Amino acid sequence: MTRSYLEVTYRKGRAIAAYYTLPRREGDRVVRSESAARELVVDYANDGRAIGIEIVSPTRFDLSEMNQVLIGLGHQLVASDDMAPLPIAARPPDCPRERRDDDGPLSDVTPKR
Repeated sequence: MTRSYLEVTYRKGRAIAAYYTLPRREGDRVVRSESAARELVVDYANDGRAIGIEIVSPTRFDLSEMNQVLIGLGHQLVASDDMAPLPIAARPPDCPRERRDDDGPLSDVTPKR
């Protein structure tokens, strides 16, 4: 895997955890985990490379903390667009998401009752 990507785990329609996978080599396995910041745990391969970051509480995700951890690990910063599912995942199901200019009519973002 040469690209980083985000996975979000849901239970009963609510985000309970998220994982940001960093580039990996075939056969990489997590051998050690360390707390890196509030709500962030870094997973390491047997050769010491960081291969993922667990976001323990998606509702408290802080992009600046994430980027500070990535800088410390020698990885590229993550853009807010790449992490966009987290703020969306964190809001209650009946709460409309934040509106953006390219979203279309307001009715597209208003919850149905």
